[in-house]
Amino acid sequence: MLENFFGHAWFDDGATIDWLVPNPWDVYFKVAFGAFSGATPHHHHEEDLENTLCTREHVHWEGKTFNFRASTDIPFLELSNAVIGYSAGWDEGFHTVIHAVDFTLTYRRPNSYRKLRWQSELFITRTKENFSAEPYGFYSMLRFTISKYWEAGLRYDVSEYFYEGGEGDSGKFCTREKEYGGLAFLSYYFTHSMYLRFEFRHFVNFQDVKENQLIAQLVWGLGPHAHRIED
Repeated sequence: MLENFFGHAWFDDGATIDWLVPNPWDVYFKVAFGAFSGATPHHHHEEDLENTLCTREHVHWEGKTFNFRASTDIPFLELSNAVIGYSAGWDEGFHTVIHAVDFTLTYRRPNSYRKLRWQSELFITRTKENFSAEPYGFYSMLRFTISKYWEAGLRYDVSEYFYEGGEGDSGKFCTREKEYGGLAFLSYYFTHSMYLRFEFRHFVNFQDVKENQLIAQLVWGLGPHAHRIED
């Protein structure tokens, strides 16, 4: 889902401001706002240039970009908590708007490194050219921390995007194609800020072609926020 919506990593210059909102219920509630220059290059394939609305491509931003997020952390029982959040991203003139809602539920076993986390998120994209077609993306992930060093997990993804459907009396029109798949992974943490992950991915693309992948990742973090990769 994230690959279809955003492509490669998003590098941009900007600033964000966060506010931990005081409230009479003493509940963790945080809001954040960010503004960015929008300098990230957007890649087009040559065959896509004739119709950038209907050909398959990543989210396209026009000019400067902005985002907003609100989240609350609700503790329950003694060792469990739930995080509920809403996020939005948009560009100048609201050419493209993305809405997202997320939910994370965590249970920690007493006096142990073991932890079970269920995390899900839903994205909906709206474009100024065609508000009747709103591609969406969804993932749900289950992660189990087995010990101080080992973690395993499962994830399911569904992703839509614009795709040229054909021509009618009123000209070209768009359809929404879909990809979906699942994966399983196993991670080994060398330190709190570095891990090695092996992943098996099975997915079905928009042409109904099935594909299997084996992926190895080495991930590390730098700085004060790299503790357990900001987990």
